[in-house]
Amino acid sequence: MWQPSLLSCFIFSHLFIAFLGSSPVTGPKAVRGQERGSLAVQCRYTPGWESHGKWWCRGADWGNCKILVQTTASEPEVKRDRVSIRDDRENRTFTVTTEELRLDDAGIYWCGIARVGTDHAEQVSVTVDPGKSLGGRLDCKAQPIHRLVHPDTAPET
Repeated sequence: MWQPSLLSCFIFSHLFIAFLGSSPVTGPKAVRGQERGSLAVQCRYTPGWESHGKWWCRGADWGNCKILVQTTASEPEVKRDRVSIRDDRENRTFTVTTEELRLDDAGIYWCGIARVGTDHAEQVSVTVDPGKSLGGRLDCKAQPIHRLVHPDTAPET
């Protein structure tokens, strides 16, 4: 009877753990946007997850992050305040768009797929650059007014 060697058990267990640990959702590691602009983040997922809800949440700890917007099987596009999410099931991507970016929107976010048990998620770091200012102060100095006078109507001097 065949007995697995210690090495083959080690390799099998690591491959099994790697398989279980692979997430069906991927996204950019980091994105950057401009204050007062909009930012779109696209996350991809593998086949078989089309009918599952997709979500976008904020917080360094995935287990305690605040879900900002979420789709459902019957509602593939949802908007809440300045954030919207759209699940393109044909291309297996979902896009999260934040409008009117603010500096305090910077932080750690997660794009995820809802499922029974533990959801799948991918961390995304968002940076918001300060917007362009109008620069300086407005200086309104009086300027001389030049009057054009026709020679025939000019006052006698």
